[in-house]
Amino acid sequence: MRIDENIEPIVSTARKIPYSQRDRVETELKRMEKLGVIPKDEEPTDWVNTIIVVNEPNAPEVHQKSMDKFFGDLEGVACYVDDLCVWGKSLEQHF
Repeated sequence: MRIDENIEPIVSTARKIPYSQRDRVETELKRMEKLGVIPKDEEPTDWVNTIIVVNEPNAPEVHQKSMDKFFGDLEGVACYVDDLCVWGKSLEQHF
């Protein structure tokens, strides 16, 4: 990541994470670290940003509705969450 050296580092005050969400937040942070999205810092750093926990319990349903809206009436296409299953009688039809 390139950082403009002229910008002053920012340290934000940590926000409280509800106790009921801590396991889920920790699991997500470990997942993101494993994927290389975020690094785990063991030492103090000049840049500190906070996280905000947002519960979106109906997000899968909203996403499914969007997928159905965009692809649902195409022949030979079925939508399931974030997957599209495409089929046809021949290879040409498939593509």
